[in-house]
Amino acid sequence: ALTATVGWTAPDAATQIVAGARAELERRTAYDLTMGYHATRFKNGIDTGHRVYPGGDIDPAIGVCADLPIRAFRQAGIDLQKLVHEDMARAPVAYRVDPRRLDTNIDHRRVANLFVFLRRQARSLPTATTAAAPADWQPGDLVVWQLKGYGRTDHIGIISDRRDPASGRPLVIHNFPTPGQVAEEDVLTRWRIAGHFRYP
Repeated sequence: ALTATVGWTAPDAATQIVAGARAELERRTAYDLTMGYHATRFKNGIDTGHRVYPGGDIDPAIGVCADLPIRAFRQAGIDLQKLVHEDMARAPVAYRVDPRRLDTNIDHRRVANLFVFLRRQARSLPTATTAAAPADWQPGDLVVWQLKGYGRTDHIGIISDRRDPASGRPLVIHNFPTPGQVAEEDVLTRWRIAGHFRYP
């Protein structure tokens, strides 16, 4: 059986973020294996037929890893589509983008951009995963990994409010091509960790 995080009193935002991530888990949101470009035409699960900003989403039945925190944070009243776009417009050099080419459909759905945003706007936390470190990882925190190394940031997940009873590590809710849908797993140490963040 999974165990709850001991001694954790959830701030309201963290509670809502975890609830939003768990809603994606329960919905079994499929991983978009095409990883294609999608217009953010959906709002509150309804296809509006046109680009939506702020508050826009792609088809809620699918997503990539970055869509999980976007949807989970919206449950806490935090719109990463808007926040990331505004931060990129303010500081394009930090994101290494041409400000004339910003795109509210896709920019916030890129892990590399989320990583820059979190480094600029969130609280950076320790990345150690030793036996004494799991207490640093709290539900609602974000973890960014480097799956392929070479400085690339290419996967993101949300720390769950449950821990693996064998390892003691917090589980992570994430969307990955294997198993092909949002899952809650003991994967914190599976890949090289690039960052650990708490926002707001």
